[in-house]
Amino acid sequence: MRAISWKYQDDLVRATPKPRMWLLVRFEDFVRRHNDTCRQLEEFLEIPLTRIPVNPKTIDRWQQDTGVNYFEFFAPAMRAYGYALSDSEFAHAQL
Repeated sequence: MRAISWKYQDDLVRATPKPRMWLLVRFEDFVRRHNDTCRQLEEFLEIPLTRIPVNPKTIDRWQQDTGVNYFEFFAPAMRAYGYALSDSEFAHAQL
């Protein structure tokens, strides 16, 4: 269900014309470089932000999931956002 929700949100973003000012923030960057990313957001938004606790264990958590966590409809967006596809994901995406 989360996969369909993610796809829906991504489709909405792609279907909406980008505003003149646009900042892409990846989850991994927000977690790994929280202070730097928050400073970048503050500069972009021109408002101060409150820092929140982030848990680095949430990154790549999907890799420990034993269920299905990759669908071929992810491939175009993953490439567009700079994520590398593993060989098995790439082969699956080509089907």
